[in-house]
Amino acid sequence: MPICFLFSVRMHERYLFPALVLMLAAFLVKPTKQLFFTYVGFSAIHFLNVGHVLWAYVEENENTAPNGPLIGITAVLTILMFAYLIYASFSVSVMEDLKEVSGGKKKRNPLPYPVKNPKVKEKEPEEVYKQHIHATRRMPKFTKWDYIVLFGILVLYSVFAFRDLGDTKAPETYWQPENGNSEIVLDLGKAKDIGMIYTFLGAKEDRMMTLEMSEDGKNYDMVGTVRATSVFCWDALKTWDKESQEEGADDYNLAKDYRYIRLSVDEEQLSDTFMLNELVILDKDGNWMKPVNASEYKNLFDEQDCFEPQSDLPETVWKAEKLEKP
Repeated sequence: MPICFLFSVRMHERYLFPALVLMLAAFLVKPTKQLFFTYVGFSAIHFLNVGHVLWAYVEENENTAPNGPLIGITAVLTILMFAYLIYASFSVSVMEDLKEVSGGKKKRNPLPYPVKNPKVKEKEPEEVYKQHIHATRRMPKFTKWDYIVLFGILVLYSVFAFRDLGDTKAPETYWQPENGNSEIVLDLGKAKDIGMIYTFLGAKEDRMMTLEMSEDGKNYDMVGTVRATSVFCWDALKTWDKESQEEGADDYNLAKDYRYIRLSVDEEQLSDTFMLNELVILDKDGNWMKPVNASEYKNLFDEQDCFEPQSDLPETVWKAEKLEKP
C-alpha cells in the first residue's frame, strides 16, 4: 500500500490511513522494534501531511496542491520511511530465518512434564531452515493449453480495459492571470451562435469564472458564473448557481448571437494557483470557432489538436470540419 501511495498519480493524504492500520497489525502479530519504528515513523509523517492539508484548506483558505517546503520535506521523509519499511520487512522475515540456520545449537527448552528417569535426555532440535509460508500442495506445471487460456483471457480483458482509457497527448501550456489582469476577452470576428466553451484544467480542479457576451465589445450581457470541475480531461464551462449549487445544461441557451466573449476569474479563486491549459469554443451545432485574436492568448489556443469530441457533443463535430482544425 505505501508503494501505491508514493508512486501513483494524484494520491491524496487520506489513502495512507489503511497502511497505518496494517502496520499496527503487523507489529501486534510480530512485536519487533523494527516494525514499531516503522509504525511510529509513518504515523508522524502522515500527521504532518494531513495537518498541512487541514491548515492550508481550512485556516488559510488556499489550494492544497503540493507546493511549499513543508510538502517537499514530508515527501522526502515518506520515501526514507518506505526504505526503512523494506529493511524492517526483510530483517523480520528473512534475517531471522537465516539466523536459525547459522546460529548454531539452540538452548534446550525444558520439557512440559516432569521426567522420572534422569537418564532420559531431551532430543536436540534439528537445525532445519523453515519458511514462514508453506505450499498446501504441489501445483502441476502449466501446459500449452493453460498458457493459451491465460493469454486469451488477458487479451480479451485488455480489449475492454484499455478502450478509451486515456489520450496519448494533452495540453501542457497554460494561462494564468498576470499583472492584475484576470480577464480573457475573445473576438470571434463576427456574431455567432455560441454553444459551449470547453477547457482543459490539468491537475487543478474546480475552476470558476464569470462569463459575459457582447455584440460590440463595449456593452456586455451577463451569462453568469461558469464552472469546470474535472481534472486531466476536457470539461465544459457550464453555468453554476452558487446558492442552489445547481449546474446548467450543455448549452448556454443564448437568445441571440454574440461576437465577443469575456471570461473573468472569480475573485474567490484569484491566486497564483489559478490556471487554464486550453480553451475550445463550439457553436450550437458543435462546429469549432477560433477567435481572431487567439494570438493574444497563445497558451490557450496553441494545443487545439489535443481536443477530442465528448459523448455529449452533436455528431456533426469533426466530420467535414475535421480538416479545418486550427
